[in-house]
Amino acid sequence: MIVRDATPADTPALVALFTRSVRTLGRARYSDAQLAAWAPDDADIDGWSARYAALIMRIAEIEGEIAGFVGYEPNGHIDLLFASPVYAGRGVARTLVEHAVTDLAGRGATTLTVEASLVAAPVFARCGFTFVEEQEVERNGERLRRFAMTKTGIDG
Repeated sequence: MIVRDATPADTPALVALFTRSVRTLGRARYSDAQLAAWAPDDADIDGWSARYAALIMRIAEIEGEIAGFVGYEPNGHIDLLFASPVYAGRGVARTLVEHAVTDLAGRGATTLTVEASLVAAPVFARCGFTFVEEQEVERNGERLRRFAMTKTGIDG
């Protein structure tokens, strides 16, 4: 597995991976209506492009195929973490979180934060993040549970 910088040309593939990941891996934790609201069929590619451009985006690849991605801000906030269902359980998400932690520590961040889905929270917990609080967020008229989590004492 390699981790590389994302480029604008990766956006359509990342949006497609996001949709597959939400709808497949989220199925055990969220209702069909919640999944459709979170990852609608009519993805706004321009909106996603703008969101990605505002983040440090890294992609995990296995044998040339995008296996997952992470997006984060230099201040220590991890905004996105998604793995392809094809590679679920193979350490992709953990590798991406560990990469983000190392990179953010090198940028001087000492505390990391994330609002993790019910699917991603266990990955963050295994990487040393602790639960702060349970939250609900609205997406296209549906309420979704997630967890605010933090990791402190990061050294660069």
